[in-house]
Amino acid sequence: CMSRKTQKVGNHQQQTIIYFMIWQNSNKQSITLGIRPEDLREARGSDAEDLSFDAVVDVVEPLGSEILLDTRVGSQTIVARVDPTVRARLHEKIRLTYVPERLRFFDNQTEEAIV
Repeated sequence: CMSRKTQKVGNHQQQTIIYFMIWQNSNKQSITLGIRPEDLREARGSDAEDLSFDAVVDVVEPLGSEILLDTRVGSQTIVARVDPTVRARLHEKIRLTYVPERLRFFDNQTEEAIV
């Protein structure tokens, strides 16, 4: 299950956070992982293998100083904000990585962040 929520952060433009349900117990209690598009980037050879994953590019949106990529991982859509030098092509694989400290976890019932 995936959803997007948009929030206003201070005086900055709205930022979209992508959410994924990642765990559910037998009582239907679940937690959700959230990550912002700017916290994803194209993986490099020096990046840890267990912090990287393959995605298929569905949309490439060049914005000048950055590129927004709509990518697919399994049945999930993940948006990544990448450097304008990234050479992503439609329907091709791209390796993405993230900084674990930037991941967010949420209680699905309360929608509050889990520390």
